[in-house]
Amino acid sequence: MSKKITRTVALLTAIAALCALLTACVPFGSSSQSPSVDNKETELTVPYEQRKLIFQQAAASVQVNTNSPIGYFCYEDNPYRILTDKQPTEEGAADDSVSYTVTVYDGLKNEDGSNKVSEDKYTAKIEENGYLYLNSQVIGDVEISASCANGSTMETVSVPVVRRALSVWNIIMLGIGLYLLFAAITGKGRLYEAEFVKEGMEKKYKNIIRIGCLIVALLMIADGVVSALDAYGNYRIVSTIIFGAILVVILVELILLNSLTDKEAKKEAQEKRLSGRDLKAPNAAFDFDEDEPTLDDLKNSADKE
Repeated sequence: MSKKITRTVALLTAIAALCALLTACVPFGSSSQSPSVDNKETELTVPYEQRKLIFQQAAASVQVNTNSPIGYFCYEDNPYRILTDKQPTEEGAADDSVSYTVTVYDGLKNEDGSNKVSEDKYTAKIEENGYLYLNSQVIGDVEISASCANGSTMETVSVPVVRRALSVWNIIMLGIGLYLLFAAITGKGRLYEAEFVKEGMEKKYKNIIRIGCLIVALLMIADGVVSALDAYGNYRIVSTIIFGAILVVILVELILLNSLTDKEAKKEAQEKRLSGRDLKAPNAAFDFDEDEPTLDDLKNSADKE
């Protein structure tokens, strides 16, 4: 049983790492055609004065209180060369620097019916990779407008800021919690299968597993509920504390279960397994329940007939 719990801890850690990797914000594009601020232009298909500035969105929406890439500025005729507000200009080259404005509306209305602007509850900045990152403390809409040094002005782009959603990790934790709650209530399942328990300690061993499952289940379900209700991500520290508590409960349970394990019987079984003494001999290719009849058996059978 202790091995199963150890595997469970390792599985939870692996899932956490995988979820962090899957939910990380990575700029899109292949290695050979990736948008970059370092991409050079050898020749222009459109005259400089006629080049049109556009905004390539990297996300249909962004979550509140999360520093997320919205997209990047570029020319319509070359979406793989990212333009920034600090565009390096070589001597004799055209000026491709961008001037942009970001406005965040929090969904409320002013007295005149216009949308209310949140002026001090967000940050917007073009990072070194050229992407425009936004971190908004309010749920609402973001409007992005910009112009380029050649006089081109792009159409205003609107991106919604949405509440924080349940992550893959939260959903997995909630699912495991519901399973453990079912196992704790019914007292059945593979979690209760154990070998090498000290004689007379089987009931205590099972009770420890049952109590541990119940506590861990309630903690996991609580984490799912907190995450579901935490629209602004203000209670992420609570989820971290809950996860730490889960690990502590599992560790204590492992220690208690280990104290109820018959170590001598376990050691003997391992030694037998290594030496092959507990392996059953293979059956013969032709194995019959009855022995072959002898000559006397045949004679007696003939006399009876």
